[in-house]
Amino acid sequence: KLTIKNLPSNIEAKIPYHPSFPERGHRIIKLQVTNSSSEIFVSKNDLNRLKDQDVRFLGFANFRIKMIDDEVFYAEFISKDSEYAKIHKLPIVQWVPATSYVKVEVVKPEKDKLENIKGVAENEVGKLRADDKVQFYRFGFVRIDAVSEDIVKAYFTHD
Repeated sequence: KLTIKNLPSNIEAKIPYHPSFPERGHRIIKLQVTNSSSEIFVSKNDLNRLKDQDVRFLGFANFRIKMIDDEVFYAEFISKDSEYAKIHKLPIVQWVPATSYVKVEVVKPEKDKLENIKGVAENEVGKLRADDKVQFYRFGFVRIDAVSEDIVKAYFTHD
């Protein structure tokens, strides 16, 4: 979980359903901002790789990742300007709001065994149905196996 600081109170993210096909529309994610802060989930690998760097959270805004100690990070808001991200060639980081998410478990074949990969996804994933095929950003394509109140289960199909 990552705390993001210095946020405007009415900030929202606009994320395309498919970046290559804007005509497919987008979804709006409104963060709950309290005292100019909010919380999101970001991959720990991304945090470790990008500490003390500027990044763009996908469809959202630009931030500077800061490290408090080896395990605790926060991010400071820079701007919403996507041109800033392009000019500075900021890495784009996938994120999920910490107040609005579903748990996900994906079964993925790895060499001679099956690996269960656990994570979180946007609430929209909880609206999918069994046998739907979707792409998880930076992960690959999956087939939804089951959706319950507690978790979405899926099988990895391909990159």
